[in-house]
Amino acid sequence: MFHTALLTPYVETEQHGPNYPEPPPDIIEGEPEFEVEQIVGSRRVGRKRTLEYRVRWKGYSSAHDSWEPAKHVRAPELIKEYQLRTIERKIKSSHEPRNDTNYQASSVILTKPSLLSHHWAYEDLTEGAFSVTNQGTDKASLSGNHT
Repeated sequence: MFHTALLTPYVETEQHGPNYPEPPPDIIEGEPEFEVEQIVGSRRVGRKRTLEYRVRWKGYSSAHDSWEPAKHVRAPELIKEYQLRTIERKIKSSHEPRNDTNYQASSVILTKPSLLSHHWAYEDLTEGAFSVTNQGTDKASLSGNHT
């Protein structure tokens, strides 16, 4: 551990160059414009369910990905590519068998508690035995006094 007074501001050196070289934006009609590398996600937000795309910017790391309104993203080819990837992923996942739990491999399978009686019993289906977790609702069994 050390005191904050020992810290000095970071300064890039010519010897090592800039740590994260990022391209400057293009200036179009007086406004900065960045180039889209890939669309990596989509979502709908707000009451109007406005479509937004998660954009990966060309020349920038994934840490700079940002959600942009669809009307601001002018990359129709990349949007179409993203939509096709998403559709393919959904089709592929719908054809794969579901990965349900293999209940036969489980060592103990429990049924739901019996709601018709005052006893809460679970049946061990692999052994055919019952284990009782609550003996009843009388005061003695609730307090733990068994006579």
